[in-house]
Amino acid sequence: MKMTQTLRLILGAAVLTVAVAVLWWIVGYALGKSALEQTGAGAAFSRIYAFREPSLLPLFALALLSYLTRLVGAETGGARWLRLLAIAAGAAVLFGGERAYGPELGWVLFVLAAVATAEASGVQGLLVALVAGAFVALVFVFDRAEFGTGQKLITIVVRDVFFFVPLLAGPEWLDRWLWRGRP
Repeated sequence: MKMTQTLRLILGAAVLTVAVAVLWWIVGYALGKSALEQTGAGAAFSRIYAFREPSLLPLFALALLSYLTRLVGAETGGARWLRLLAIAAGAAVLFGGERAYGPELGWVLFVLAAVATAEASGVQGLLVALVAGAFVALVFVFDRAEFGTGQKLITIVVRDVFFFVPLLAGPEWLDRWLWRGRP
């Protein structure tokens, strides 16, 4: 059976979702919770970031966005930015806002961070993902009234390293591992 680009997109996003979920909820969440318990915000961190089944939907959406943005971002021509804007706007409308999973700006910024990461590769791609992921984490954490400034900084660092960097840099690394030797 020939592996189509769409099937690679869906399977890659599913594998990335599982990998990031394991990394985040086993390592990142535990580190963040223990660090914030020292500052008195462990309960708030747990309430916001603990594993719940509905948390998998936005994680899958981010993984799918990361892969989709990488495909569209690789295109050339004037329509490239129009397509990326459409993807970012669609994600912001579907998942942003009060009723959903974070501010609209966070979803738009994630798409831009995914494009920036896709334009780099290897170690440079990891560094771009680290910096761009910090900005995305900042937007998602900034309006949390439960945290003070220091607690927000800790949360931003933990979310960046264990959640956003794998989401942003993961597609390149997973594609090398999953599809090696396949056309």
